[in-house]
Amino acid sequence: GEVMDVVFEVCNNKYTIEIGFFDTVQEMKERVERKHGFPIARQTLVYNGKVLKDEHYAEHYEFYEGCLIRVLLEPERRKVQVVVKRPTRQYPLEVDVSDTVGLLKEKIQEYEGVQPGRLLASHSGVEMEDNRCLGEYGVSDQSEISVVLKPNTPTKMMRVFVETSKGGLKIPVDVNSSSTVHDLKMKLEEKGIAPNEHFFVYNHDVMYDNRTLRWHRVQDGDTLSVFKGSVSGG
Repeated sequence: GEVMDVVFEVCNNKYTIEIGFFDTVQEMKERVERKHGFPIARQTLVYNGKVLKDEHYAEHYEFYEGCLIRVLLEPERRKVQVVVKRPTRQYPLEVDVSDTVGLLKEKIQEYEGVQPGRLLASHSGVEMEDNRCLGEYGVSDQSEISVVLKPNTPTKMMRVFVETSKGGLKIPVDVNSSSTVHDLKMKLEEKGIAPNEHFFVYNHDVMYDNRTLRWHRVQDGDTLSVFKGSVSGG
């Protein structure tokens, strides 16, 4: 036969593509691009540990039916701004399409203080794996990436006491360890304290709105102080 089915492995995915003995490596790359969208300029084909030269024919490399050719992709570098959608809010984040999903989660951690291991990220309804590049999922400028917390993480319920500056009144508030300081403010608002004009201090440190109580190492029964006013410099 003049043709055979050869398996191309791209980023842990395997694709079977028909090639002819007298196809050049360049033509094989064109076929990979046409079928699966990986640009020729980014492809390096490797067979038996050897990099294949564009001008050689398939016959030259003695391919056989069902043999495996690896396609290495040169990372496509392109800075884009994506929109991270959380259940309660959204914000823009600058990433590179060659960033891994794991790196994206670390950037979200820097922004929000959530452990990367607890985040599930998806794009267009597809859950994204940590070791794959954003570009593989078709992430581009202004793409929306939906990020939720993994369920079933045991969050400890706890009671903290909020000490107001006037008269040292201690208000008990029931929260869990993954509540953010912002969540705590919302709970206080229900109790009639206007939180927007207040900031919290724990262990002499000003607390960050978007960080969790666990991140601040707050324990059950601890007391937080609340002060009127705002902190300059965030």
